Amino acid sequence: MAGADRVRRRLDATTWAGVGIVGLVVFVIGIYQPIWAHVRYGQLLQIAVAVVGGIVVALGFGYAYDAREAAAHPPKRPPPAEPDVGSVQRAPSFEVYRPGEEDDVSGRDSR
Repeated sequence: MAGADRVRRRLDATTWAGVGIVGLVVFVIGIYQPIWAHVRYGQLLQIAVAVVGGIVVALGFGYAYDAREAAAHPPKRPPPAEPDVGSVQRAPSFEVYRPGEEDDVSGRDSR
């Protein structure tokens, strides 16, 4: 979902945590019985407000967690699309000379 990613990146972790706290307040208002006692269709509105508050809590704290993780662990750079001409991988290979391992300079094995 490209739209959700744009919304997620629009705010930082602290702001998303604030959105989660506002959602928690809305949820508590939704489940508090005396507020809805004298409201017409109060039971239905109570459930609707509690559900909306719960969704906002989940989104706010979830996006805050994702934003904090993204700040702590930035994404790696993708590999280049085309080969790099100045890359070390394209350089000619070389050998390391270690005397005494395979080449015996005394000429014992030369025929």
